[in-house]
Amino acid sequence: IGECNIRFALHPGSETFYVAGVHTHLSRSSALASKATGYSLAYVAAKLALQKSLPELRNSITIKTTACFEPSLDYCCVKVPCWKPLSPLGQDKAKAAMTTYGEVMAIGRRFPEAIQKAIRMAYPNVCGLEGFEDMVLNRSYSNEEEKKEAVNKCLEEELSGSSNRRIFTIFEALRQGWSIDTIYDMSKLDRWFLQQFRHLCEICSELEKTTLSDLSQKTLLEAKECGFCDKHIAKLVGSTELEVRNYRKSLGVLPHVRQMDTCGAEFPAMVDYLYMTYNGQRHDVEFNKDSYVVLGSGGDTIGSHMGYDWSVVQCLDTLKREGCKTTLVNCNPLTVCTDTDRCDRLYFEELSTERLLDICELENPLGVLVSFGGETLVDTAVQLASQGVRTMGTMAENRAIAYNHNKFSSLLSSLNILQPKVGEFNNVDDALKYASELGFPCLLKLPFSGHMSIAVANTYADLQKYLSHCTLDEKHRIYLMEFMGGAQELEIDGVARNGEIINYAIAEHVERVGVNAGDATLVMPAQQLYVETMKQATKTAKTVVRALNINGLFTLRVMVTEISVYVVQCLLQASYSLPFASKVFNVDFVGMATRCMLGKPVHPVNINPHELEYVAIKASVFSFGNLPSTEPLFGIRTASTGQVACFGEDMYESFQKALIATGFSIPKPGSKILLSTGPLESKLAMLEAVQTLHAMGYKLYGTDGTAQFYQQNDIPIEVLHKSSDRKPNALDWVKSKQIDLLVNIPISTDPHDVGSGYVLRRTAHDYNISIITNTQCAVLLVESLRRVQYLQSKTWSEYLAMTPFLPQ
Repeated sequence: IGECNIRFALHPGSETFYVAGVHTHLSRSSALASKATGYSLAYVAAKLALQKSLPELRNSITIKTTACFEPSLDYCCVKVPCWKPLSPLGQDKAKAAMTTYGEVMAIGRRFPEAIQKAIRMAYPNVCGLEGFEDMVLNRSYSNEEEKKEAVNKCLEEELSGSSNRRIFTIFEALRQGWSIDTIYDMSKLDRWFLQQFRHLCEICSELEKTTLSDLSQKTLLEAKECGFCDKHIAKLVGSTELEVRNYRKSLGVLPHVRQMDTCGAEFPAMVDYLYMTYNGQRHDVEFNKDSYVVLGSGGDTIGSHMGYDWSVVQCLDTLKREGCKTTLVNCNPLTVCTDTDRCDRLYFEELSTERLLDICELENPLGVLVSFGGETLVDTAVQLASQGVRTMGTMAENRAIAYNHNKFSSLLSSLNILQPKVGEFNNVDDALKYASELGFPCLLKLPFSGHMSIAVANTYADLQKYLSHCTLDEKHRIYLMEFMGGAQELEIDGVARNGEIINYAIAEHVERVGVNAGDATLVMPAQQLYVETMKQATKTAKTVVRALNINGLFTLRVMVTEISVYVVQCLLQASYSLPFASKVFNVDFVGMATRCMLGKPVHPVNINPHELEYVAIKASVFSFGNLPSTEPLFGIRTASTGQVACFGEDMYESFQKALIATGFSIPKPGSKILLSTGPLESKLAMLEAVQTLHAMGYKLYGTDGTAQFYQQNDIPIEVLHKSSDRKPNALDWVKSKQIDLLVNIPISTDPHDVGSGYVLRRTAHDYNISIITNTQCAVLLVESLRRVQYLQSKTWSEYLAMTPFLPQ
């Protein structure tokens, strides 16, 4: 009774199928099926568990029919998984174990339309299936012969493999004239799908033979019915996206809005659960033209999608409380905001400029709220504003300044605000020359596989290696930034109206510079900052907010060295830390920002962090177990897939709770701890902590260099050798689970360094041994072990009640 998930395996060469698994619970595919059909499996399963019968339960879409009616669809849904963005030297392979971190869902009347929409949702920087050069090659070649050889090599490798790039490779092979039989023999992809892709290739070829002025309505309509976007068509006919859009509209080639009704149009739908298609002749709904459009975050961004989903839901709820009609646009089936009861009208659509302009032209909304779906909408917001769409919040021109490296740097300079040295380059030689002057390590952002990849170059050779995998030109530039090692990072989240801050909260990172904000351990309120530093950070935030005339949310990221404050970035959107700040102070930052955008009265909440009677810590959750062979290490690129937050009377209690919440096993006195503390500065930083561990009765073991260093400082510690030829051996002890905790501080921050440190960390993770890989986290753990004897359990309300001035 209730939940059930059955998986079948169909033999590709026959009609024989097998039951691959039966699970008495719902799964990721259950959420997808519910959003694809409008039939909520979880809701029905819960009611059945409460002894309700199917005839008693109403269909939430039609209202008139009951849950006895099996969903019947007159449309096609395609789910495409989201993969962790590739690094310039990385590679993603599909395996039996789940290695993706999210998914998108596209809806169309035909498969070609739905698959192209889904690809653009998952990879916003590609036009559709024709993304081979951006997603697979992604580099320049000295001549056509060299490029041709590289293409052929890629085609053979990718077709027989299982990476997330295979679908682009299949399309390219068809474009190159490969036969369906050849591709089938190598890929085993069903011939029906290959035939659909070949038809899309034929449309590409036809479009390449014409110009925009000669493009017939029939050919254009066929392309749109098969899911080609205006940008893709523009690329094929040698035009621009805006010119194609205007030409298409002049020919009357326009999309239609269709309802998802769960019953193949047999019964009318009572809920506006919508998608857009060119395979139709009329709209299924009327347009009221008095709602606010809220944009979701699209496909998951690893480590942040839950925060963005929470922010969008809070925004929708605030709009409802203010009596406003709401329209949501999003394409992620795993989010709460795409539940049909969260808004008045839901478009399950891509968040491209083309599609959002289509929706805005039909809905003619009172405004579009772009700040709550995250960074994926930065460029889109500016483009919408340029086309006359009213975007709510900070003005588009000020958004453009905040997200442009050069413009924002110039603004900070004009305000006499300190910032790390940064340079922007469109050729390799200039970048290498600047890096030599800047010094190593340095931080770099570079274009790769349709996204901006971020990395740390420790040496000149590292930088050369990264740059060799990138194509730099006027559109694809590299940014080099000074890496201020040892500096502490702060997150200042807040709400402003017309350039004046209403409320803000400051969180400090436990880790020093080099850990992405999405993975960092955050402490709120800040516990280890000088009062003067807090004042200076606050003053800097007010100056930046006033200069950008911010209206709504903002997150200012700064670095602190002694008492100097350096501004790194200003985000005008929901952030990783925003939900955490809202929970710590019980302040609805999103609701306040929404009311600011609406022009409604907003009253600041008295937040005095120095009088708070508790401390909260946010820690990240990682899914390295689902990604075999990957480095179980966090650094400059986001790697986390979730977050936890815990409260305590001080930061030591809350830190222990947060670690436990992530699945970390706290070692008890007498436990065996293996230390491999990396470079000399890390060994020195941990000296006092290691002395404390010995005094508390922990049994200490160290790899060769680590053991020698602490023995020289009169700390009893046994040697476990890294080399497999010497006994006792560290790997053997880890595999036999004789170690309770591994503290392994990497010598190199290169994610592709697969030396003995990587092997030790990966083995410990595979054998479920808790790992600490950061010096500051290790020191804080030891201090919390010393200070905290037992953990108190209190509800969130009880912690809030400890500080009477906060909202209860």
